[in-house]
Amino acid sequence: MQSSIDISVGDINEEGVINSFTRKGFTHARCLLELLANCLDSLEKVQPPANFTKKIVCDIKREYISLVDNGAGMLLDAVRYMFSLQRSNHASDASRGVSGIGGKAALSILSDKTEVQIYTHAIGGPFLHICVPWDKIHSQGVYAGMIKTTEMTAAEKQFYTKERTTNGMLNRGEAHGTTIRFKNKEKLAGVIESTFASISAEHALKNPLDRAGIVFGRDPVEFVYISESAPEPVRLQQYDYFGVSDSEFYAGKSEYTITQWHNPKDDSDRYVLDKDGIQMEITQTGRGFSKDPDISTRNMIGYHRVGDYTVLCGMRIDTTVFDPAAPIAITGGINPGQMNMSHLGADAADCTEFLWSMKLVRNNQLIGLIPNPSVALGSMRGGGETQIGAVLVQVEIQFNPMSSHDNRQDRVVGIQENKNQFDGNSVPVQLKRIADFLRKEKAKEVRQYFERRLALLTPVAPTPEPVAPTPEPVVPTAEPEPVPVVAVPVVAAPVVAPRPVPLPTTPTPTLLPDSDDEDDAESSESEPRTVVGTALIQRIQALQDAFKGEMIYNEEIVRDLVQRVLFDELFIDL
Repeated sequence: MQSSIDISVGDINEEGVINSFTRKGFTHARCLLELLANCLDSLEKVQPPANFTKKIVCDIKREYISLVDNGAGMLLDAVRYMFSLQRSNHASDASRGVSGIGGKAALSILSDKTEVQIYTHAIGGPFLHICVPWDKIHSQGVYAGMIKTTEMTAAEKQFYTKERTTNGMLNRGEAHGTTIRFKNKEKLAGVIESTFASISAEHALKNPLDRAGIVFGRDPVEFVYISESAPEPVRLQQYDYFGVSDSEFYAGKSEYTITQWHNPKDDSDRYVLDKDGIQMEITQTGRGFSKDPDISTRNMIGYHRVGDYTVLCGMRIDTTVFDPAAPIAITGGINPGQMNMSHLGADAADCTEFLWSMKLVRNNQLIGLIPNPSVALGSMRGGGETQIGAVLVQVEIQFNPMSSHDNRQDRVVGIQENKNQFDGNSVPVQLKRIADFLRKEKAKEVRQYFERRLALLTPVAPTPEPVAPTPEPVVPTAEPEPVPVVAVPVVAAPVVAPRPVPLPTTPTPTLLPDSDDEDDAESSESEPRTVVGTALIQRIQALQDAFKGEMIYNEEIVRDLVQRVLFDELFIDL
């Protein structure tokens, strides 16, 4: 008998989706980062004039809290996409979003199930007001069709423009961007205050991955906190370790490219390092992989290029760690340096895990930490060589993928639907080992640089004067019998004048004679006499060339080093 049942099943339970927002690893700190990331994506779409400052303002008032940016703003289609669940809103650009879920979850959690107002305007578009009734969405368990968009009233438009004028956010006199306005909630106000607080403050966020200044430290954007309880606006201090010139690093900073290749036939990936024009990769050995990369000998038949990773390695100059002008060898004990402690914590223990790990940076946002594959965190009490190689030399792995659900780079490094769930152990072993190999290479360069500085500037102890041996007491002995002397005629040898040995002629520095003129004599009492001489000039030039050849590019450091050496050699104060 033929069955008469023929139905289609399958639906999406909206209430379940809404409730799942709180089970995706979103803390209040991570929710704030999610919204700030959306603001940064909008700011990157603006083509500003030279005097335009990209800015994000967190403004806490008694009744409400606003996040204000002067980014591109939204047109109607962008509003539809923003509130479409699971839609990848940036599939055609390198944005910080991934799955189209983070912004909605962040708004819901930070609102504490209350209504949120959004005001946005794009140049040439309408002034839009979006009302997101999270109270009704959660109570009714319905999301679709609940969010209403209208045009701003005259009063709303006036307020929108005023807050950008007051905060210096206009672009050629025009206001654009987005404002997100929450009701003032204690948790949201607290996390904003903690984000902008100095790391030394008791209420500051301590986890580096919760701090906006570290996560978004590479962005040329001004983050500002305003509160009715604060006398002055507070600007966020941003941490960008590699954001300075090459001369600010011991032995310079190194940059390499690793290219990912994929073979769809067996779903395998290869990671090829370009090191000084030589192609290298971690090769498979039995069931595992080689520790260090070897020269690549396999062809790329069947593989297609996926994308690149940029690896940065270096150790920033910090005279509290190692002073090139007065070098002291680094021994045991961790000294992270002034810059790291000012952002990560004054206690070295607060800094250690962050510095020991390699950092994964996706589209300019710090996503997470990758454990050091060759040195255990528990061995951080080792000597100076361990400190340099495992803690002080930093490594960042950066990549800039298109933000689509099926991006291969995101998949292999373990970027989840929620970036907060990133696990550094999921990064492919080949990629980690290449980056670790490059860290070791840079650490070796830094150690050699330190050794040369120490050898050049450490004073040599003078050779001690020989000590005369204590004479032994003379014991009187009997006088020997006299020996008869036989006269032997001596023929005098001709006297030959010694051949002169030429001495090296080195120009000696001389002092200019004092002038007989009374005016000159008076000035000479207050000014040191000038040292001249070819030898001195040649010596100064040789020292400058030597120090610059050792990667010391800072002119003040070079001058100080030259002065120290000349003072030791000639007792000359430059």
